[in-house]
Amino acid sequence: MLSPIPKIQSLTPSRRAVLLALTACGAMLKPGLADAAPTVGRVNAASGTADLARAAAKIEASAGAPVLLDDLAETGEASRLDLSIGEATRIRLGAKTALRINRFVPGVAAILKLEDGPILVDHGPHAERNFEIQSVYGLIATRGTSFFAGPSKGVFGVFVREGAVIVKAAGKRVRLEAGMGTDISAPGAPPTSPKAWGQPRIEAALQSVQ
Repeated sequence: MLSPIPKIQSLTPSRRAVLLALTACGAMLKPGLADAAPTVGRVNAASGTADLARAAAKIEASAGAPVLLDDLAETGEASRLDLSIGEATRIRLGAKTALRINRFVPGVAAILKLEDGPILVDHGPHAERNFEIQSVYGLIATRGTSFFAGPSKGVFGVFVREGAVIVKAAGKRVRLEAGMGTDISAPGAPPTSPKAWGQPRIEAALQSVQ
């Protein structure tokens, strides 16, 4: 026969402290009682349909709303979303775009996953030292630059407006300087050699996120 659980009032002070500590630990492990994900940014502006998918909920991405770690920022048809991540990175999402905040350590590293659609990134020189955009097409690594990534002329394109980025895919690595771009025809394909984009293509890419 199991011994009855002693009333907490009957315990010695030391045993009472242990029991209270264990009870507190158990409460922390219960679903819904854990600390909320840290805030990593904010919404600057939104137009059309824009949401932040968070756990099992969707929150309207209105100006001033906080962006949390692991949020999935999504836009609908003919929509735009303007985000700030950290202190010195601005990201603009075009229509039908999905971008997840996978990792963020202030001043050190940020890893985001582009699941669909076009983005324009302005990554300041004083932002996180290691900044990466991951996608099924490849990886984009940068520091202190401005670049476009997303659908362009029927392929996945990356174009650098300022600074430089490294694009890695299918075992190939290319470095893009300002004014240069690269194409990845499909997931699993390597990036093309850097080349200058024509002004009409540049304007079309920028218009898709502005």
